Order: sequence, then structure tokens, then C-alpha cells
Amino acid sequence: MLREEEIKEVEHWFSEYVFGFMRNDLERGIDSGLNYLVALGLGTYTEILGSLITGKERPFNKNFSAFWNRMGPEYTRFGAKKAYSLIRSGLVHYYFVRADKKGKGIAGVARRGEAPIILDENKRIKWIVVKKWFEDFFKTAEKLRNEIISSREQYTTWLKAKKKLMGEKI
Repeated sequence: MLREEEIKEVEHWFSEYVFGFMRNDLERGIDSGLNYLVALGLGTYTEILGSLITGKERPFNKNFSAFWNRMGPEYTRFGAKKAYSLIRSGLVHYYFVRADKKGKGIAGVARRGEAPIILDENKRIKWIVVKKWFEDFFKTAEKLRNEIISSREQYTTWLKAKKKLMGEKI
């Protein structure tokens, strides 16, 4: 069981950075139709919150996977490794979401839709839906915050990762 000040520390950090800065920036981006920037932000934030699970700064793809795989069956079915390569790295390194592993074709980034990832008839990415990813991301972030608060081990992992993120001494 965590001490009251430790619980407040976790709640404050999540409130300020995740549910404050991250959520506000992403909401403004969605409202303004900045779909590619929102997708890039979500890819980055998925990686960052994954580091709070792994407790490690690197490898980045493992951090991404740690959080991606918690967002629900649609995400795990698609696959974290594939998502990291096609979506996160595609946006970071090429501006475009890659439609498939061979790098052939690009996918669109839409604001609204029923699923976070919409595939075409050949199982290639057709659309990434930022509003759905946003909703699932923050539901998962809430669960993660609650898990950290309820587990000494997860709190210790979170604290180590948080200090690295914030440039504090470990």
C-alpha cells in the first residue's frame, strides 16, 4: 500500500502531464482538424506512457508495445510491432502512415470512425482514426494511474521512469 503523499504524487503527475498537457494538446488538435499532428502525438505519448510500465527509457518500441497492448483487443489484434513500424515510425520518419510492411502505399489519418485502425480488403491500413485512439489512450491511462496507485512494485517502476522523463536524478 502506498503512503498518502505517494498517491498524491502519482495523481498530481497524471493530472498535470497526462490529463492536463497531453489531453489538452490532443483535444485542440482534434478540434482543429490537425489529424496528422494528433496521430504523431498519440504515437509519442503511447511510447512515453509505455515507459512508465517498463520502467526503462529504451528500447522505444518495447515501451510503445507495453502501452499499445493495454488499449484493447483491436490494438492487440493489429499488433504493437506492426503499429510501431507502420504508424509511429511512419509518421516520425516519413510523415505518412505506411499501409503495409513492404512500405508500399500510405494510409490516411481521419478524425472520426468506429475503430482505431481501418483496414482495406488486403489487410493493409486504410485509415488511422485519431478520435478513437485518443479515447482509448486516455481510458488506458486512467487504468494505468490506478494500477500504479494500488501497487508498490508498479509505483517503484513508475517513479524510476518518471525521474528519467523529468531529467531527475535516480
